[in-house]
Amino acid sequence: MSRRAISVALSLILLLLSVQTSFAQEPTELQSSSPDLVASSILQSASWTLTTVDGNDTNDLGQFSSVVVDPNTGVAYASYYDATGKDLRVARWVGSGGNCGPNGSWNCKTVDSDGDVGQYSSLAIQPGIGGTEPTLHVAYYDLTNRSLKYSACISFGAPCTWSPPTIIDQGSTSIIPSWAGMDASIALDSTGKAHIAYRFNRFNLGGSSHSLKYASFVGTGNGTGCSASNAWDCLAVDPEAAAGKRFSLAMDSTDTPAIAYFGANGSTHSLKYAHPALAGNCGVMGPLFGNWQCDVIAPVVGEAQFASLIKDSRTGDKPRIAYYDQTFNGWVIYASYIGSGGGCGPGNSWRCDGIDQVGEAPIMGVSLAVNDTGQPVIAYYDFDDVATNGTLKVARPANLVGNCGPMGPLTHLWQCDVVDSGLRAGTHFPNFVWHDVGQYASITAASSGLATIAYYDSSGMDLRLARQLLFTYAPLSLKNAP
Repeated sequence: MSRRAISVALSLILLLLSVQTSFAQEPTELQSSSPDLVASSILQSASWTLTTVDGNDTNDLGQFSSVVVDPNTGVAYASYYDATGKDLRVARWVGSGGNCGPNGSWNCKTVDSDGDVGQYSSLAIQPGIGGTEPTLHVAYYDLTNRSLKYSACISFGAPCTWSPPTIIDQGSTSIIPSWAGMDASIALDSTGKAHIAYRFNRFNLGGSSHSLKYASFVGTGNGTGCSASNAWDCLAVDPEAAAGKRFSLAMDSTDTPAIAYFGANGSTHSLKYAHPALAGNCGVMGPLFGNWQCDVIAPVVGEAQFASLIKDSRTGDKPRIAYYDQTFNGWVIYASYIGSGGGCGPGNSWRCDGIDQVGEAPIMGVSLAVNDTGQPVIAYYDFDDVATNGTLKVARPANLVGNCGPMGPLTHLWQCDVVDSGLRAGTHFPNFVWHDVGQYASITAASSGLATIAYYDSSGMDLRLARQLLFTYAPLSLKNAP
């Protein structure tokens, strides 16, 4: 039996089982107070619920997706691009009474429709205090104005209200044109202030050049270096950056920023990692040193996309990066700082492992999150498993026996599983169609370890959401039993 036939058979069985058991199960997401209850084996086997959040027969919705979950309530939010309307949209799970999702379970809102806006959206959440609604922050690209743009949905104890979008840094339409805001990534410090990493592109006579820039909110009138706002500081960190669909910014436990991105020095491309430093080699350069350090972590042959950086206090703020490398038919790579004895990074201080071979496509999707114990989970787009469509997959360190990643003494050290195969019911049973799913994957994990992923269905042109849930079963009760 062929691989595709086996996949169809298994998907049909799972579809029938889900229909038969859906009324007997109550999905429950574990709360942050019970992380010890969840073993890694349970996390790997926990069920995924798949939902079309925003989609219709006319609009192309869901590219450049970014997802966050309120840790206090478990409510999910996603930002994304409406490629038909050229708008930035944000979806919020409401349960009922909404205007999108199954049975109105989501509310989808256009946040910015001024020109062609919303590509490279990146969403961050500041949890509310005392049961209040959270504040949302979103950074994105304004193609019409060639600008980095920002908006916040601010809560005053009630559902938040979106502030008027603000242009932070703007490109130019002069004889030497430039663009600011692509590959945007937003993160919040411990006070709730926003920080954004992004790409600045300038056209030169010899071609175009890309640089990594970093913006931080400092308050009205206090900012410098931004072409369109005096409430932000804008700093050119590295003049040797490269396009990568998404850079990644993370704040550590001391509110120090770090950025994972892609660099280019002539024809040599690489994964790079930047952070503030007293005697650095980039950023604002003094007579001898700069105020940032920009390091090459690993060379890249061909195109690289979707760097995703995590710095977690539970593991000493040691950086970890997942990304896509086109080398040798495309791989998802996991790079982690270990100090010494690794095979990549300055002085072999990093370890770089190939997790899964995923093929080559114009748009990929890789995103990294960690649970409460610091265990990584990677969501990614796999175009290599089947010939006609891509799938959404997740990878975690294996509990006992793995099927991907580097080999240990007896088995692979990671477990890679399909979350959404792309199989959809056709109009006439038993006809089925295959959708291409998983591009622009964005993942977040609850402290319990259960994950939520926003991603793009390019065949249906929909925003999709996968959420990992555990199911509880009510005990059977026999009438007149003693």
